[in-house]
Amino acid sequence: MSALLQRLRGRIGLQAVLGLGGGAALLLVLAVIGAVKVSNDHGGSKTATKAAAGATQVNSGIQPGQAAPSTSSTAAAARAATPAPGAAAGSVGTAAPGGGGANPGSTTKGTLPSTPGATRLGVSQATIKVGIHAPVTLNGAPLSIAADAIEGIKSYIAAINQAGGVNGRTLDYQIADDRYTVDGGKQAANQLVNDYKPFLISGTLGIDQIFQVASAAHGAGIPYMAAGGPDQASDIFRNLGMYEIAGTYDMHLSKLADFLGKETKRVGSPYFGKTKVGVSVLNSPYILPSVKPFSDALARNGLSLVKSVTIEKPTDQTSYGTQIQQLRDAGTQIFVPMQDPITTSREVAECRTQGCSWTYSFSDFAHDGDPDLALMQGEFTRLQVEGLSSACYYNSQNANDPKFCAAMGSAHQIWIQQHGGGQKGEVDWQQHGSGGSAGYQVDHFFLKALKDMGTDPTREKFLASLNAYKGYDDLVTGPLSLNQPDHMHGVSEMVVLQAGVGHYNQITPGLVDQF
Repeated sequence: MSALLQRLRGRIGLQAVLGLGGGAALLLVLAVIGAVKVSNDHGGSKTATKAAAGATQVNSGIQPGQAAPSTSSTAAAARAATPAPGAAAGSVGTAAPGGGGANPGSTTKGTLPSTPGATRLGVSQATIKVGIHAPVTLNGAPLSIAADAIEGIKSYIAAINQAGGVNGRTLDYQIADDRYTVDGGKQAANQLVNDYKPFLISGTLGIDQIFQVASAAHGAGIPYMAAGGPDQASDIFRNLGMYEIAGTYDMHLSKLADFLGKETKRVGSPYFGKTKVGVSVLNSPYILPSVKPFSDALARNGLSLVKSVTIEKPTDQTSYGTQIQQLRDAGTQIFVPMQDPITTSREVAECRTQGCSWTYSFSDFAHDGDPDLALMQGEFTRLQVEGLSSACYYNSQNANDPKFCAAMGSAHQIWIQQHGGGQKGEVDWQQHGSGGSAGYQVDHFFLKALKDMGTDPTREKFLASLNAYKGYDDLVTGPLSLNQPDHMHGVSEMVVLQAGVGHYNQITPGLVDQF
């Protein structure tokens, strides 16, 4: 049994893994679906309770200098947390009952009053409430598909609170399970917007769910941010006021086209002489618009998009024979997924039995972490697959050097501190840092704006602070600038990864803008 499966058995029990049936069990547990990835309860987590809609709520309310208590999520995928020796148990925060909507003058219990132009919903004298949604389960199945990234979000918030919080206030957070479904996204939106009433909301991954929560947040006047989504191909998310915390699909795919354009001419590359690209794309109105810009970018680099096939979510489709045959008939030489890694791993498995002759490449759509590579069951390694990531590989040679890898070194050190310190923390980072570091991106994206708005926080000041970002670089990605009308462009620097045995190898020294 592989070390990876051993980790799964230790986390949720072998019976639960095997009960899902065949290879689907492994990929359901470990896949991290989207542009950023996340973990379970450890260090920064609080109390988990079951929401009426089936969502897992995680609330924090620790005071400055206190460590986080350890609990297990009722979503069944959480790791048991172990506080640092001697750490005090923090107080448990709960969602404020009752209260009004996002109109000026309305309040929730303990919330500071709002006045016209100064909305303080989600702010009390002691805390600022942060809403987060993520696929804690896969449509209710008790297996986390974003475990390490969720753990990262909790851990880095815990570190912020232990350092005194933000301008004297600690961050209270609640994580709503969007179940990686549209209906789950609606339930998460209702839980956060109508019940929890936070100061801000951040999405993690899964664009269909992001749209549901972003729409509800926009209607309630709550600042919203997330990763992914189309850029020039669609104004949908821009019109919802969403802030891009990493990189859009269009940017990732444009960079991939540039990369493949160089590689197809480089002797010794696994892509040398290959110019026919086939795409498998999730049937989502928020991903499909990015196919045309990708096709245009390929053409500019001397390649062609010979076929695009659509697939449904992994909860709705498990066999891909028709799509694979269409790609084969078109003469596909390079297969590019525009979908979650669960689906890709199933297609890879079917191709292995059907003798597909193409190779693979990727950028975005959560194919760049250790758990995602494990899903491919050695096929990416056999083919020496290369792809792009908007963050340095967490244990690459220059990962701790900010000249090459932005704030990955800071993410590394904080993780160690939050997970037992010393060798224990380092071992935990090696096991979970690949996805966990994404939590740093989620938290630190909004952290600077929270700090910059001062001791009298209002949503209006927060948005003004976000809009002032220019080359903001306390992130695990390259710098972000939001001091422009387009808040959806995101980052533009990438690293090149190559599949190795059990892990990726970073080919470039660090983040680069050109290949």
